Amino acid sequence: MRHPLHDYTTPGAYFITFVTLDRQNLLGTIRDGKFQSSKRGKIVERTWFDLPRYFPNLQLDAFQLMPDHVHCIMILVDPKLSGVLPGKAKGIPQVVQAFKGMSARKINRVFGTPGQAVWQRGYNDRVIRSERELEKFRQYTLTNPLRQVFRPADGASASTQ
Repeated sequence: MRHPLHDYTTPGAYFITFVTLDRQNLLGTIRDGKFQSSKRGKIVERTWFDLPRYFPNLQLDAFQLMPDHVHCIMILVDPKLSGVLPGKAKGIPQVVQAFKGMSARKINRVFGTPGQAVWQRGYNDRVIRSERELEKFRQYTLTNPLRQVFRPADGASASTQ
């Protein structure tokens, strides 16, 4: 999953996908090509918008919840430009770990399920190498619900509250 020769603290854009544990439809539903967040999905979205408070060298870009996964683009900026001391800037692995951990803890607190896993281990990433590629991933991320036909897994209810 991680490119073995890439330094994931390097300033640049990263396309990331997180998947719920066992691809459970926890985050919402898609109706008429539009994503509708569940309560869990709203918690995940709020966690996304809180990340720059903890990571000053992080800029948020595109973000899209789906019933069982999240697509997003994270941009790391030069630590000097964000006021972060040299050697203190965090990279994508730390941001991802924090995002998944904080969102899972908040979900578990709200639903009274302490310690229950929300996310699959790991994540998929792509180092974005050009402005053209950045625009391609932005469009893919933001239009993802239009390309999906949501069917509940294994006959489960479409409700994700």
